[in-house]
Amino acid sequence: MTLNQKEYEEFSVEYFKRTRRGILKAHNTGKGKVRVSGILGRAYAGRDEDIEIAVDSIGEIICNKLLIGKPVHVYSEHSEFGVDENIADELWALDPKDNTRLFMEGLKHMWYTVFSAYDAKTLEPKFTMIGDILNNSIRFTRGNENYELGVSRKKERKIESSKKIEIDNHFRLASYTMSMKYFIPLFERCERLFRYFQNTRTLVYANGGSNIYGDLAAGSLDAYLMVNEPREEIDPGYPIAKNAGWQIVIVGDNGEFEEYHFEPQKLKRKESVPAILATATSELRDRILPYLKVA
Repeated sequence: MTLNQKEYEEFSVEYFKRTRRGILKAHNTGKGKVRVSGILGRAYAGRDEDIEIAVDSIGEIICNKLLIGKPVHVYSEHSEFGVDENIADELWALDPKDNTRLFMEGLKHMWYTVFSAYDAKTLEPKFTMIGDILNNSIRFTRGNENYELGVSRKKERKIESSKKIEIDNHFRLASYTMSMKYFIPLFERCERLFRYFQNTRTLVYANGGSNIYGDLAAGSLDAYLMVNEPREEIDPGYPIAKNAGWQIVIVGDNGEFEEYHFEPQKLKRKESVPAILATATSELRDRILPYLKVA
């Protein structure tokens, strides 16, 4: 039996409170920075570009404890746990600590914990939670609407997406550029688009990963673009943007596209997507796609 909305929301608040407390304690004591290993499939130029550190295990341990007795199998960024995936009613994708690199460097900025629940048979999303550690708030799906909850004040508000249909002087794009592994291929693939931006006042927000989909759903951004994006950075968060009506597509070399879907075996194999584009509207998607053709 799958969880209901009330159970999802109660789980989210409890999971977030415990995980937030653990992450902040790990930061204050300095113990969370201990390196565990490199992340499979994330090496670049002969080194581990993305790594697992001690703080990453906090959310996994708490999630595992809270799910005892529930028919859920969890694919986390660093491990799997829960009931056997072949008998689970739900499959979850978890990013226990998004933006680990910033935590590692002591930068208190954009610390998140994110998960999505999927029906094990249909693979359709059932619920998403994006927890903002530093601002003590969560964003989550409820039916076909999305909400934000200030956890300490228990104040809830509905969030709504951008409806932008073209690239204008107030266009807002996110792309993760804090690592050369992603920045260089992104610029090579998207140079024509970026040069077009020279004629506009486009804001390029240098963030990405699973947490970014909360900003998309909340109307803070108009598009998100990445190349070589690991599925572990997509599956935990993208359903909240999809729930807001966003177009989320995999882009081919000739500008062709297909809708992105949760595929657990590809997630399990640590696969990446060559290019992913998320836009607030289909019109904006079609406006950007011609710039993404490989020359």
